Amino acid sequence: MDIKSLVPPTDNIFKFYAVTGLILVIFAFSGAIYTVKHKNQFLIDRIVELRELESKSDPSPGEKAKSQMLARLIEIENSDAEFLKWACAVLAGIGTAGMFWGFSAWHRTQGKVDELAELGAAKLRAEIAAIRRSNRTRRH
Repeated sequence: MDIKSLVPPTDNIFKFYAVTGLILVIFAFSGAIYTVKHKNQFLIDRIVELRELESKSDPSPGEKAKSQMLARLIEIENSDAEFLKWACAVLAGIGTAGMFWGFSAWHRTQGKVDELAELGAAKLRAEIAAIRRSNRTRRH
């Protein structure tokens, strides 16, 4: 893969905003999916281990401490997952707003950019035609 294909567009600031917003939205959804998968696997592993310790009729002090530690780890994981969920939501919101604003502004300004490019091309064609006419008159 060519590294130049990974460079974001910088020829139009609105295009840059739109593509950056799109990247943020993709990143936020990827982060949310990863967070859910990680949380589920973590909780499955820890809850099974916790239930095994709780099912013992006479746990040792080490097993009681481990049980308390696992319960606390589960609380922390739930808290972290909740924070990451909201962080991904905020990131997705910022990305969506940037994407819509960038694409709409890009759409509004692109017509003017195209018109300027067409006028510039027409001016160049006219200049080339004038140069060719002056070259023909010099020859004759």
